[in-house]
Amino acid sequence: MPGQKKEMSALEKKRNRHGSIPSPANQMAVEDIKAVQEVIAREGKQLVYCHFSIGVVTGRDTDIHKCTNYLENAFGRQGIHLSKRAYNQLELFVGSFPGNCYSLSPDYDRFLTLGDAAACLMYKERTVRSEDTPLKIWYTDRQGVPVAIDISGKEGREKITDNANFFCLGPSGSGKSFHMNSVVRQMWEQDTDIVMVDTGNSYEGLCEYAGGKYISYTEEHPITMNPFRITRAEYNIEKVGFLRNLVMLIWKGTAGEVSKTEDKLIEQVITEYYDNHFAGRIDTLCFNSFYEFSVERIPQICEENHLAGIDLAAYNYLMKDFYKGGNHEVTLNEDLDTTLFDETFIVFEIDSIKDDPLLFPLVTLIIMDLFIQKMRIKKNRKVLIIEEAWKAIASPMMAEYIKYMYKTARKFWASVGVVTQEIQDIVGSPIVKEAIINNSDVVMLLDQSKFRERFDEIQTILGLTEVDCKKIFTINRLENKDGRSFFREVFIRRGQKGAVYGVEEPRECYMTYTTERSEKEALKIYRTELGCDHRTAVEAYCRDWERSGLGAPLAFAQRVNAAGHVLNLPKP
Repeated sequence: MPGQKKEMSALEKKRNRHGSIPSPANQMAVEDIKAVQEVIAREGKQLVYCHFSIGVVTGRDTDIHKCTNYLENAFGRQGIHLSKRAYNQLELFVGSFPGNCYSLSPDYDRFLTLGDAAACLMYKERTVRSEDTPLKIWYTDRQGVPVAIDISGKEGREKITDNANFFCLGPSGSGKSFHMNSVVRQMWEQDTDIVMVDTGNSYEGLCEYAGGKYISYTEEHPITMNPFRITRAEYNIEKVGFLRNLVMLIWKGTAGEVSKTEDKLIEQVITEYYDNHFAGRIDTLCFNSFYEFSVERIPQICEENHLAGIDLAAYNYLMKDFYKGGNHEVTLNEDLDTTLFDETFIVFEIDSIKDDPLLFPLVTLIIMDLFIQKMRIKKNRKVLIIEEAWKAIASPMMAEYIKYMYKTARKFWASVGVVTQEIQDIVGSPIVKEAIINNSDVVMLLDQSKFRERFDEIQTILGLTEVDCKKIFTINRLENKDGRSFFREVFIRRGQKGAVYGVEEPRECYMTYTTERSEKEALKIYRTELGCDHRTAVEAYCRDWERSGLGAPLAFAQRVNAAGHVLNLPKP
């Protein structure tokens, strides 16, 4: 930082000298110096001398010109022209040592510019390093070096979030399921209870690996629960709110409009139902007894309060489907398997009912209530991950309940994650923004190149900075794939801190996470023929895969499927 008066005087002399020799080049120099002088006069900027050097080191077999040309092009796009020096390499190298910049020659190694222009080239990002945290989720930096981060942003030494809830967006084929499998596996291995709601068998392999409970909804074995059976200690305003939403969902559907009168009416009926039970007038708590109580009590309340416009016939007809003799009589009347509370890894696969406008949101809702019960009872870390099923409950009627669950989770060492692949899901729904995104301090974005034309909307909704966006659009675009196993990159923002990480896993993990049908069928051949558990089958499969010399996972799977049996390949 030189003396400003001296430098200003030297600039003035330089401008006059260029102005005294008429030529286009000198005229441009005069205009440049004049522009700098005007900025200094108007804005009080400071002149500084600065030097930036970039050291490029490669192996003997690497073409160093490829690296330097890349750098020249990258800086050139920003209007910055690099100077390649050969005659003073030693001086530049020694001058790059910390605190040794004074050894640089002031005559040809430093240039004059404004302070803010110099500062804008300071290297703001550093190599990602592992964080000091008890919850370590391993990724790689962009060169493939393993790094561990606190995915919650609140358990490490540095607290960067208020809650651990997360939102993950990635189009089909971007590696979204691969990434989520990696995160979930590592969290489960660190004493975290996992509950997942899936609609595409994305986590079947991981559930087998963890020895968890994989529950598929079928007509023969539907997912059942008795949400009405609670103790006096569990009875509170939140529980009443959940049951009110449940009843309204059956009566009105997700898109139905609910009036304040109807809302208040159902709340009163639920309250009176439990008052009667705790007074000993109702023996068994279940949907059946609630239905019987409500069809008798609702007309009485309407008459007592002169309420008109309540469609009691529709209420009776629609609710009866879940009553004795109805198509779904067991769904809300049979107690949930109590052993699920002790399971540490549970996947609810509800793909078979994803097109059912009533059962899909209803089952999603009762699974969420199961998680809340688990969340309150168990003392370790808990995570609920809802894949595409969250769309079934993203309605105005459910908004308050979703907010309640998100805000309550952080009080019980729990978090809620929503995973989606459609941009319209977040752009077209105010419920998503208000109830989900605003309550999620962690955002995960996979390759967004498919959304590039509409990314401005995503940027606004997620509150991404321009720096974040530039990082996001480098995902999977760097030449950093040579010599590495299968991996994808992901941008993770925790609070205001965002960076791109690599999700890089060995072949065994890849085969556990894969959703490719042919690869799953090939692994099934190994498991069936060897008569072993998931882990042993994966180890045998990956051993043969490596010995085959086929790098592409699909190519080896096709070879196994064509053979129809375990290959047992010899060592090369």
